[in-house]
Amino acid sequence: MRYTLLRRYQGIIFGIGMLMTVLLASACAGVPTNTTTTGTSSTSGTSAATTTTAGTTPGANQPTATQQTTTFVPGNIQFIGSVNSVNNSTIVVQMPDGALSMTITPQTDRSHFNGGLPTNGQLVKVETNAVNGSFIATKLEPADQKDQTSQNVVQYQGVTTSAVGADNTLHLGVGNKIWNFTINQTTDLSKVGNSAQSIQANQPIKVKVQFTGTNGTVLKVDTNSGNN
Repeated sequence: MRYTLLRRYQGIIFGIGMLMTVLLASACAGVPTNTTTTGTSSTSGTSAATTTTAGTTPGANQPTATQQTTTFVPGNIQFIGSVNSVNNSTIVVQMPDGALSMTITPQTDRSHFNGGLPTNGQLVKVETNAVNGSFIATKLEPADQKDQTSQNVVQYQGVTTSAVGADNTLHLGVGNKIWNFTINQTTDLSKVGNSAQSIQANQPIKVKVQFTGTNGTVLKVDTNSGNN
């Protein structure tokens, strides 16, 4: 009798053991193994605003690049252009390579308009000074028919922003703008040693420029003490 009970208990214990083994194996099989791969990637770069002109070669008649500058350079400009807009305090006149906004003051010479103002679309002769952070119209005068032939010639007085290099490009600052003009073999350089490369940075000069469209070619370079 005891032997029979013992065998029963052994069978029950063995069955429970087998059941626990199966349950444990099932539990282990149901746990997913997660492998997390972390990676870092970084990109770095710098971007600079550059202006390039396709299809041009150094020393060629490249389009004039007018840029804004934070350094204000005193100077003046004389040109002929049509009036884009005008009121008692401001006049905007079209230059060959863009419009120029100028302040009208009580000191502006408007005697040729009997103290009045030109009209929109009228062709005018302009003299303007770069003073105190802006362009001030110093003289406004009606242009006549013969002046139309000089409409594409502009005279600047300012300061070079860099020396003239092998590309023969003159970089001229007037007011808060920088103009880039081409010097070629016909440019009169007699006042600056007959050499474009003799023009150094921060040199006060006068420049007469002939425009073809928006392209500016230097006709003459002079010192500020000279007469154009």
